[in-house]
Amino acid sequence: SPVILTAFTADGQSVVSVSKDKIKLWNSASGSQQSEFEGLKGQVTCAAQSLDCRRLACAFSDGQVAVYDVRGGGEPKQLRAVATPVLSLALAPDGEVLALGSKDKVEIWNVRTALRIRSLGASQEVVALAFSPDSQLLSKVGRSGSAKVWKAGIWQAIGSLQKDRDLLAFGPDGRIAAVVTRGRKVEFIHTQSGGVQCAVEFNPTVGPVCQLAFGPDGRHVASAHSDG
Repeated sequence: SPVILTAFTADGQSVVSVSKDKIKLWNSASGSQQSEFEGLKGQVTCAAQSLDCRRLACAFSDGQVAVYDVRGGGEPKQLRAVATPVLSLALAPDGEVLALGSKDKVEIWNVRTALRIRSLGASQEVVALAFSPDSQLLSKVGRSGSAKVWKAGIWQAIGSLQKDRDLLAFGPDGRIAAVVTRGRKVEFIHTQSGGVQCAVEFNPTVGPVCQLAFGPDGRHVASAHSDG
C-alpha cells in the first residue's frame, strides 16, 4: 500500500516507514527490514514523527490515536479512543505535545501523561498541522485553504491567512513559513504579520506540491510534487 510517512532515526542508522496497514523499521545501510510494529488498530489515516524520530504518532480509521516508541518498542501509548476521525497530526519537535486535527477542532495532548491539554475550535475540517522547529508555534490549514497560527503553551491565535492554502512548513527559527497556494505557488510569509516576503510559482506542467521542507540553515526549501 502507498507509504504515508518515512523518516530517519536520530542516529541515521534506521528508517521508519508508515503505510495504511504497516509500520516498519528498516536498516538504512542494507535496506533490510529490522522490525514491524504489531497490533495496529485498523488502517492508518495519517502519521507524524518527532524531530529525532524517537516517537511516532499514528491515527487510525476508527478514530484511535497511538504514539509509538520507535527505538524502544513495546506497547504504544493510547491517547484517544473516540469515533471522530482524525484528519491530520503534528508532533512537537521534542515529542512531548501532539496536535490532532478533526472536522471541527484541534486537540492538544500531552504525550507523556496521555491527557488532553486544550481543544481549539475550527470552523472547517483541519487538513494539515505543523509545529515550528522550536515548538513555540502551531499552524493549521482548513479545508477551504484558510490558515491560522497559535502561540504554543498559551494557545493564543497570533495570525491568520484567508487564502487558498494547501500546505504550510516553518523555517528553522519559526519566523518565516512557506505556504502552498492551489498546489502551484509557494509564498514565504512572516508568521507574526502574515506579510508575504516573496513567492515562487511553478510551471503548469509540474505536478502540484505535496510536501515542503526547509534546509537546516533556512536558506533553501525542497518541494516534492505529485507527479514525482
